[in-house]
Amino acid sequence: MIYDRYKVFLDLFNVSTFLIPRSCIPKLTSDMSKKLSNRDDEDAVPEDGEAPQIPDPEFPGKFL
Repeated sequence: MIYDRYKVFLDLFNVSTFLIPRSCIPKLTSDMSKKLSNRDDEDAVPEDGEAPQIPDPEFPGKFL
């Protein structure tokens, strides 16, 4: 089977999660979390919780 051939790579990948105990990994600060985020500020939801509605140019009256 092909799966058996590549199983060693999966095993090596999973080993890395066991090297550092989870209790030793500090929580990310909010500043660092923002830096690592792949979300642009333009896409961020405002504090009131309502996401801006973007009109669909092909269908007036509908939103993306």
